[in-house]
Order: sequence, then structure tokens, then C-alpha cells
Amino acid sequence: DLIGAKKQLKEICTDDIVITEQTPDFASDPYVEDMIASREKLLVLSGDGDYIVTHDSMWNRVKDVWDFVGKEELVNGEWNRQAEWSTKTGKNVEWRRIFQAGHCTWMQMPDLHCATVTSFLDSTYQSESRV
Repeated sequence: DLIGAKKQLKEICTDDIVITEQTPDFASDPYVEDMIASREKLLVLSGDGDYIVTHDSMWNRVKDVWDFVGKEELVNGEWNRQAEWSTKTGKNVEWRRIFQAGHCTWMQMPDLHCATVTSFLDSTYQSESRV
């Protein structure tokens, strides 16, 4: 609900343990901010046709809630359009939107999803090796 999802998950559990349960005050924002603060490269990957967690709702979280070094660069930067996805970067955060994909990019377009993640990892390791 906090990110504008059209469906809500009430609970995930195994026979032994509840992995997550619906909690009205739960938000993933502190966890995301911790990941960004670690200075590790972070890839936000979404399909431009995702109607479960829409681009606009995720983008509003970035602009209005997340606090991180490079936020201004990410928010105000231009989208770099490739043939099959567009990219925006800010310091250690990169956002990639896969065209014509929905919520489960890895299931709908597995080859493109793999190419997108591989490209991100390749660029991350190349930049780290230059340091």
C-alpha cells in the first residue's frame, strides 16, 4: 500500500515460520536507504508496464522518501535510452526500466532481464577495477 501496489500480500510462510506478515506500519524504505548508504552499487530494475508496483509509485518513493548521496543527480538526470531499456544513474544507484515488460521481468523476458543485470554487473566491476 505504501508504494501504490494494486495487490497486497498478507503473509508468506512455511510450515515452521512466518517469513513476512502484513503490518500496517511496515515500509521497506529504511532497508533501501541502508543499502544505498553502504555505497555498494544498487540496481533498481522495473518493467515499464508493471501495473502491480508502477514506475510512478516507485519514482515517488525515490523523490519523496529515500535520502541518499546522489539523489539530486538521479532525480534531475536524463534517462539514457537504449534499444530495450532506459537508464538513470545517481552516484551508486542505477535505475533501469525494461521496455514492454511488466512486474516479473525475469519470467516475461528472461534473456533481456539477464542481459540487463549482466550489463549492470559488468559496468560495476569495470568501474571498480579502475579504482
